[in-house]
Amino acid sequence: MILYSMLPCLVLTLKFFNILLAFSQLISRGSLTF
Repeated sequence: MILYSMLPCLVLTLKFFNILLAFSQLISRGSLTF
């Protein structure tokens, strides 16, 4: 029951890290053009 309530939080954390990783890759790729 506790694991089930923790699941949405875990999914949100994974999505956040995925967006953060893609954003950092975009920044590093964009910094090459500057």
